Amino acid sequence: MHFLYNAVKFAAGDFTILSMSFYACLALFAVFYYTLGKRLKVQWTLLLAASLFFYLANCSLKLFVWLLAPVTITYLMALIINDLQGKKRSLILFCTVAANMCFLVYFKERNFFVITHNILARALHFGKWHSVSIAAPLGVSYLTLMLVSYICDVSWGTVRAQKNPLKFLLYVIYFPVVTSGPIARYAEVENQLFAEHRFDYEKFCFGVQRICWGFFKKLVIAERLGLIVGTVYGGWENYTGFTMLFALLLYALQVYADFSGCIDMVLGASETLGITLPENFRQPLFSTSVSEIWRRWHMTLGFWVKDYVLYPVLKTEAMQNLSKFLKSRLGKKNRFAKLIPTWCGMFCVWFTVGFWHGGAWKYIFGGGIFFFAIIAGGQLFEPLFAKLISIFRINTEAASWKFFQRIRTFFLFAAAVSFQRAESFKTGVKMWRQVFNEFNPWIFVDGTLFRLGLDAKDFIVLVVSLLVLLLVSNLEQGADGETLHVRERLARQNLSFRWAVYLGLVFSVVVFGMYGYGFNPSDFIYGAF
Repeated sequence: MHFLYNAVKFAAGDFTILSMSFYACLALFAVFYYTLGKRLKVQWTLLLAASLFFYLANCSLKLFVWLLAPVTITYLMALIINDLQGKKRSLILFCTVAANMCFLVYFKERNFFVITHNILARALHFGKWHSVSIAAPLGVSYLTLMLVSYICDVSWGTVRAQKNPLKFLLYVIYFPVVTSGPIARYAEVENQLFAEHRFDYEKFCFGVQRICWGFFKKLVIAERLGLIVGTVYGGWENYTGFTMLFALLLYALQVYADFSGCIDMVLGASETLGITLPENFRQPLFSTSVSEIWRRWHMTLGFWVKDYVLYPVLKTEAMQNLSKFLKSRLGKKNRFAKLIPTWCGMFCVWFTVGFWHGGAWKYIFGGGIFFFAIIAGGQLFEPLFAKLISIFRINTEAASWKFFQRIRTFFLFAAAVSFQRAESFKTGVKMWRQVFNEFNPWIFVDGTLFRLGLDAKDFIVLVVSLLVLLLVSNLEQGADGETLHVRERLARQNLSFRWAVYLGLVFSVVVFGMYGYGFNPSDFIYGAF
């Protein structure tokens, strides 16, 4: 086994989803997949072999064996649940979900309890715990949620348990997904993973185009933004006013370009093999409220917490009794009788989202509690806002109002996620204090911005690239909110125009992509989550 593992490591080298060796192997694999694999009807077997190769190339053999523990438990418990009813079924479901979450907490979130204990230790004057940094299996945060969704769906009768353990393993470690998601549910990919796929030229080309677009977002936009953000965050004590605000806001754009770029590569790579994974973004920059941006951002995580956290919490006996109690005391039509139970469920949802992002209070606040406070506060003061809109006669259908809502939403979102990049929650608070320590708008004209990691030429490239990103997002924003893919529109254009766009995109990545000192192609922001 060790000999095989060492052979994989030697053959793979740098084998991340950003490496050229990955795409060279993907192209070669696609040839065998569509020819020999289809002829022998072993396409899903080839996918499993490729997924094992990718996983072992990016993760140690020991950690892979660790991952097999929750995979095996979930597989076996799902088979048992198929033949059970009533309380026994619920008990096995609870134990399996608990085992998976304990696995996730042990590898990814254990230091949360250390940090929380030490905060209390300082206040109550007792001994501190020492944090421990340990390596985690590749993609454990995403794979654990997939395992939980699978066992829940089997228990609820949404899907049938997969009897073939190798097919189940393929679902869990399908190689595009383990990088940074999306969190694919079994029902969404079952028929695709194990079905035969004919080569579809148009679908293959769409996949390649999406990969290139992902490279553009990551290497041309996100890496440039990362230089500015890294400079300010790395020496935040030296920056105040608009300089600090500029970096804090740019981090939100960096996260979007980085994460959505990674997802574009993932979905594109899968599409070249005829497998369509669930979308994870739907033009979040055009959101008009905080709740809407989370319906458009990391959509698979949002759907997951809604179905596997919010609804189960609201259906618990405690929540049902609370709802009945409030209705009896406040009246059935009282808005608080409905809002309070909903807020309890929402708090569980947003705490889960923040905790999933990382075992530290900066993640719980910046990835969860902040959004809960904004959404709950908006619902609480909704009558007041409606009255103010009426008093000032604001036309809520006007483009200017929509523009204001989008800018306001982006600022709130950026303010929240900025804490995730800070060294700690306390540091994040200090950085925002620095914003108000000085009023220095002249930094935008005196050359200060060119001393934050990018020179004037790189700034021009960044601005133009962001405008291209905004233009494409605007073109994909349908009138009813649905996504209208630019690549499908582009496919209907003249051949010369199409190839001019394709070559322009490729040359932009090659010429303007950031590959300099310190660049690590495996450093996707959400890869750390």
